[in-house]
Amino acid sequence: CGTKDYGPMPALVQAVCEVKTLRRAGRRLFHPVPRVDSVVLEVRRRGPPADFARVESRLRRLFAQRLKKSAEAGGRRIEELAPAELMGLCRIDIGDLTGV
Repeated sequence: CGTKDYGPMPALVQAVCEVKTLRRAGRRLFHPVPRVDSVVLEVRRRGPPADFARVESRLRRLFAQRLKKSAEAGGRRIEELAPAELMGLCRIDIGDLTGV
């Protein structure tokens, strides 16, 4: 969180999945050679989300004004919030999303 690449989908994935970096994948492994480095991730879902469409829609609305401080976020910018805090703004308990 805290970067311009952090948005609704990464927040949701981090909230409902275990994400583990397995290894780095250098540029030379690809053809044509990209301008960015890559990593291989393992993503394991903790459980099915209760209402994925509703949560995704709410997150997209929250991130639509990412450059502004949000009263809903306690005067902070949305991208500064951890996934658990974002789920709280969506009025979702992470346990409901993960089935735990």
